[in-house]
Amino acid sequence: MSTADRRREEPVRRVVDVTGTRYAMWRCGACGEMGRLRRTLPSACPGCSAGTESLFYWAED
Repeated sequence: MSTADRRREEPVRRVVDVTGTRYAMWRCGACGEMGRLRRTLPSACPGCSAGTESLFYWAED
């Protein structure tokens, strides 16, 4: 199983800051595009079409 497959199958983890506000995001390592994290990472970046291997989880505050 590839790393990208494992990332897609991981359960969604809640990100909580000190005030209790949640900002679960994804970010593209190629172009910097960001988006709200739904159930899984997108299959490709909507900004530059980079594959899932360029996307990573991001905690926005």
